[in-house]
Amino acid sequence: MFEPLIDNNDELKLGISAPEPDFQALDYFVPLVELSDALIVERSFDILFVSGASEKQTQSIAESCEKVGTVVVFIENPSNDRQAIGDVINNLSGKLLSKEMPNNLDVADVRNIDRDSDVLFAFNRKQTALDFLESAGFGEVVSGIYLSHNGADLSEYESTSKQLLSHISDGGYLCSSFYSSGRSEVTILLGIRTGLSL
Repeated sequence: MFEPLIDNNDELKLGISAPEPDFQALDYFVPLVELSDALIVERSFDILFVSGASEKQTQSIAESCEKVGTVVVFIENPSNDRQAIGDVINNLSGKLLSKEMPNNLDVADVRNIDRDSDVLFAFNRKQTALDFLESAGFGEVVSGIYLSHNGADLSEYESTSKQLLSHISDGGYLCSSFYSSGRSEVTILLGIRTGLSL
């Protein structure tokens, strides 16, 4: 959607860091307790997905990533659903690393959604995301990413995209794509502007 940050001929250096063991089979997983300033500088990730970090850890990680130009994305869930967070991080990572068509999601899209938001909420089920969007008091939805997975037809894809867009503020945007290897019903990442410093 946006100008790519990484040349198509370059290999994407992606990292995931979380306290739980859900990602340990992945070569690019770093346990949160091991995610030090020195490691971030040494690995020089293009993009780093983080969940489960404390406020102090979040500040330290953000400062380290800024030094080396790493796009760092802190992902949460309004009910602290660790499965949803894990599914969304896995699916977004898989899509970014794949060459699957349509190849229309890039690090720049994730960076811009993060930049425009105060918090990013992950959902692995369409209805859960819609229920959240229809509730009140969470802030303004300014952006989102929606990945449809294997088994969803074009009409369902278009319907879900329209439903999500109807909750996104004027001037906001939704990046929609397909990822056949997704391990959940859907992948939905919503950018929320709360007006608070999180």
